[in-house]
Order: sequence, then structure tokens, then C-alpha cells
Amino acid sequence: MTSSLTLPYYRDASPLRSLLPTTAEIENAGTAIPSIRDPRYGGRFVIVKGRYVVKYGGHHIAENEGHVLLYIEKNLSIPAPRLHAIYYEEGKWYIVMDLMPGKS
Repeated sequence: MTSSLTLPYYRDASPLRSLLPTTAEIENAGTAIPSIRDPRYGGRFVIVKGRYVVKYGGHHIAENEGHVLLYIEKNLSIPAPRLHAIYYEEGKWYIVMDLMPGKS
């Protein structure tokens, strides 16, 4: 697979970027998505602005997840959240995706 993103990555930076949640909005999000992961995982899933799911934190989150989401979008016909941004800040990865209906 060829590298399709450069970090930090922001989709269509012009109009959308101002609508993306800030790091402060992510960190202070009140709506966390329950996880079945081991608590040692250290990551968190939150809903921000009622539109985005952000996966952030922990050392188990990696930039490879961004590559996978872009690959799925371009090459497969399966439901997957659309990647809007991925960046690394103050020792944490942040992956900003569409909020999709369904169960996890």
C-alpha cells in the first residue's frame, strides 16, 4: 500500500477545517462511547459536536489506522467512518472520523 497521508492530515482543509473539533473540545467532550477494551488500553472514544467520533490517547492508537480508513474509502465498498483528521499532539494520537449509526 502506498502512503496516502502526510501527518498531520486534514481532509479538504479549506471549509471543513474550521468545523473540526479543537483538541480542547475533544479533551472536554462529555459524551464518551463505552469500550469493551482492556482499561490498560489507555485510549478513549468521544462524540464531539454531535457529528464526529474522535479516538484519542493511548499508545495503542497509531497512524496506521488513518491509512486503513483512507484505503477502505478508496478501494472497498464496506461501511467505515470517513477520516477527517489525524494528528499527534502532546504525546497523544487524535483520529477524527464521522459519527456513524450502528453498534460496536
